[in-house]
Parts: sequence; structure tokens; C-alpha cells
Amino acid sequence: MSLRFAKDGAKVAVVGRTPATLQAIARKLETLGASVDTFAPNVGDYEAVRSMAKAVLGKYGRVDVL
Repeated sequence: MSLRFAKDGAKVAVVGRTPATLQAIARKLETLGASVDTFAPNVGDYEAVRSMAKAVLGKYGRVDVL
């Protein structure tokens, strides 16, 4: 799904568990013209997830698709 949004010029925040995988995805999306941020929060840690959500909302103002 993120590939389609990238092709359309979207700003994309990618969340996952493995930073190396996230960086590979980000590089691919950036070649398609997307602005990309990656996040690898510990989803078992409420504050880590909350911090990630605040960062995304702070930068982009909203979340259109989860």
C-alpha cells in the first residue's frame, strides 16, 4: 500500500519492528518521490507508541491511513 501512496507523492510514515528493514523500505519509497519517516517503537511500551504517534502528528498534522 505504501508503494502506491509513494507513487502518488504522499508523505509516508512507516512503522515496523526492524530498523534495517524499515530503512530499506524508506529508500525504495524515496526513489518513488515520497517523503518518508520510519519508526520502530516497542509496541508493548505504551509511552513508546504514544511518542511515535505524537511525532507523526507533529510533523504531518494528521493520519489518513493506518
